Amino acid sequence: MTERNPAMANNKLANVKKSNKIKPVKTSREKRGVKAGLITFGGVVAGYAALFPLYRIGDFILCGALAFLVAKVASIMATGLDLRTEEQRRIDEPEPIIITGDAQADDVIARGQEMIRTLREENRLIPDEILSAKMEELENTSRRILNAVVEKPARASQVRRFMDYYLPTTLKMVTNYRLMDERELEGQSAREVRKSIVSGMDTVNDACLRLLDSLYKDDYLDVSTDIDVLKQMLKRDGLTDGEFIKTAANIMAEATQQEEEQTHD
Repeated sequence: MTERNPAMANNKLANVKKSNKIKPVKTSREKRGVKAGLITFGGVVAGYAALFPLYRIGDFILCGALAFLVAKVASIMATGLDLRTEEQRRIDEPEPIIITGDAQADDVIARGQEMIRTLREENRLIPDEILSAKMEELENTSRRILNAVVEKPARASQVRRFMDYYLPTTLKMVTNYRLMDERELEGQSAREVRKSIVSGMDTVNDACLRLLDSLYKDDYLDVSTDIDVLKQMLKRDGLTDGEFIKTAANIMAEATQQEEEQTHD
């Protein structure tokens, strides 16, 4: 029976641990940049050597520095500079994942965020400024509706139809508008459809605002109740406008009476 060597066992264990580590994976753009940099470096070195003799150490250093600089520029160009506008970056960046702990609310919020992102992408592709403004209004209202669900997950059931039908149908509507523009459809029917889509956005926005208002109906009721109770308490304590005037008049009358009594005395 052979005896195990502890040192060899430890080395094998260390190798296994190293192999299990997750290695960073380069993206296709990064790989393209590295490849372009290496090819450019070799090409510059070969071209420099063909044009200028490499006799001294300084010649090699100058050649290497020049090749490295040109290769770096080529690598950056091959990787691709981020020339996106601020609006495009906002579209490309994923929405922060919001978890309330309520399964129904989390599902509504996740689907709502995805549809808002799609709405923003469609808006970017539509040149009509009037329709674009209406779509931006819808995006803002939709975010406020989702925020209402985040504040109170029980509201998720109230926005189910909004997420299942209203918003998806609106997205389909504006997508058709964009496709008609891309296909350059200018007939009478196309113009009428475009006009109905633009006017339909007003109806959708009004409905969304009503939905948003209804989500806070209980809050409005609570505030109204608090105001009524406060008024009753103020009235009971003589601190409302009418009661305060009466109280002030009584105080002035009492003060006048006391002065008259003191004068008689």
